[in-house]
Amino acid sequence: MFKKYFAGVSFTDDTAHLAVLEAKSETIHIRYLEEFKNGKSGDLWFLEPLLARDNKVVRSVAKVSVALDLSTAFLHTFPIDNTLNQTEQNDHISWELSNYIPDFNPKEYIKDTQVLRTRAQEQVSELFVVAVKRDFVFKIQDALTEKKYTLHLVESNHYSAQYALLVNYPEVKGKMVILIALSHGRVDAGVLNNGRLLFYRYALANSSDEVLEFLQSLVPEFPVTDLYFYGVSASHSLVDASHQRFRLNAEMLNPVRRIPVASSYPEFSTYIGHEYRFAAAIGCALRKE
Repeated sequence: MFKKYFAGVSFTDDTAHLAVLEAKSETIHIRYLEEFKNGKSGDLWFLEPLLARDNKVVRSVAKVSVALDLSTAFLHTFPIDNTLNQTEQNDHISWELSNYIPDFNPKEYIKDTQVLRTRAQEQVSELFVVAVKRDFVFKIQDALTEKKYTLHLVESNHYSAQYALLVNYPEVKGKMVILIALSHGRVDAGVLNNGRLLFYRYALANSSDEVLEFLQSLVPEFPVTDLYFYGVSASHSLVDASHQRFRLNAEMLNPVRRIPVASSYPEFSTYIGHEYRFAAAIGCALRKE
């Protein structure tokens, strides 16, 4: 049977992750993983293995999805009137962003919006907006197109990791949980209720103690049952400390929990125990497949 190969790449700080998935007869396997550092090769350093095309499996990839480091995006949550039509909503979003982004021009940004909590009686919702510079996305697309790849989608690494969580832990769709990303000096947390993002917050944190204090300000607000961690700075000691402190199930997000590894990829053993570092790369590769 004909095999299809598609890839996801994510990056945070100076570290990027590439995941190549193989689809055959309705079954998806992990075919190749790679973690690599920024070699100071420009803004698109995180695409290096794809653009170099040195690896046979990578050269077989047709579609590529990219999960962006949230530090490259502008994040904003604010209340919005539910009675506004689409044009009015867009105007409101632009007005909100113009208050925080100097010389804001809506044409220069691609915006991903998601409704969080809704206060039906007040006809108001909390809107979460992720705004990314349009020319950066086009630069990614042009570079991949030049090497004969199709850019499938671009999204934030947290949304990609969230998708990996839902695919590999379907039981989450009946719970309230927190998905936590740890990078150098930063923690991002999204509260999911029945698989849907309900609340999002991030903070600067340079130690495990600061991460725990951040979670302490968040966990009591919601009746959560589970904490899932991922990212380059996630550690088993922090997972254990979170379990002890909050008396909740706490674990690393395993993005290959329900996705088999191809028998033709024995090198996967290199990453056993560190699968959580590939959560965003695997999640965005899986999107819409």
